[in-house]
Amino acid sequence: MHLGGYFGFQDTRRADHSGRRLPVPRGGAWRAAGPGRVALGADALGGALPPERALAPQRRARARRDGGRSGQDRPPRHPPRRAPGRARRGLVPRRRTRGRGGEPLKRVALISLNGGVGRTTIAAALARVTAERVRSVAIDFDPQNTLGLHLGVPVGEPRGLSDPKFGGPDLVELLRALQPDVPFVPFGRATRAQVSELTRTVQNDPRWLSARLEGLLPSGSELLVIDTPAGRNPWSDQVADLADAVLVVLGADALSYANLADTENLLEELSATRAGSQRAVGFLINRLDPRRPLSRDVRAAFGQALGDRLLSVALYEDESVREAVAERQTAVRYAPHSQFVAGLHEVSAWLIEALA
Repeated sequence: MHLGGYFGFQDTRRADHSGRRLPVPRGGAWRAAGPGRVALGADALGGALPPERALAPQRRARARRDGGRSGQDRPPRHPPRRAPGRARRGLVPRRRTRGRGGEPLKRVALISLNGGVGRTTIAAALARVTAERVRSVAIDFDPQNTLGLHLGVPVGEPRGLSDPKFGGPDLVELLRALQPDVPFVPFGRATRAQVSELTRTVQNDPRWLSARLEGLLPSGSELLVIDTPAGRNPWSDQVADLADAVLVVLGADALSYANLADTENLLEELSATRAGSQRAVGFLINRLDPRRPLSRDVRAAFGQALGDRLLSVALYEDESVREAVAERQTAVRYAPHSQFVAGLHEVSAWLIEALA
């Protein structure tokens, strides 16, 4: 299925005598023109990904033995693309809040209007990657309470932000007991009535999360990686408004592209309430499969619509990510040499530079 006409650019692929589309030639078509646009084609995509394989104990054992490196999980062969510079749009962070160590505390919000695009998976893995450079803390601000699953925490952790009695000493005790991959604050298991009441509180108090985290965060915290619920809701609105950087996670599918205008409207509304301060904004494509024409079409369309706001790196469809979740680990720990993790390191570099 080809949606090139729908996305507003021409399908330049050749057709054989039967009318079937032929594969894109190496170094050939599917390149979006203009500065900051994403270059596509076999060269830029770094080769096709392997077919997905079923989760098997043998594969997991092999991944542990060789550190996650396998013939189908090599980093992309093309050289890393340079992260956007600070001179680009909205890369001057606010400095209104200080961390427990006295340095400005930075917040990055991960948002998406579409569910199922891998936002929570990226939040956990990004917190793990950035922890190699700064003191990162993952924050679960989603009533689904699933961020901890990626960090080695049992499903349905009852303690967390949703409990008003949960404080700093409780968090220290929880982290010592659970030993997650990276320090994190769970949302906590809450009933439907509790979630409804807390939703009203968050909607009426735009500073609720900021006040809730006071005295709760580990000492010396420098960067908060905050996961939010999918869609437009008081939770994601509050986090995006407080954040110094917003990472919008997009799926490599037509639905994410169809909702792009609504996402940009949300960001414009939040910018109008900021009293002159700026935030870094980046759009990240996840689960890119260059074997599929639609996936390539969507990436090119995002590049034309977003320009240099679209991160030059995309995260590839990678079976090791699903296997990592099954093992209650981040892909950074389970398959550190996978294409997904290689892309995350580029995202981390962009984020650290944007917040510098």
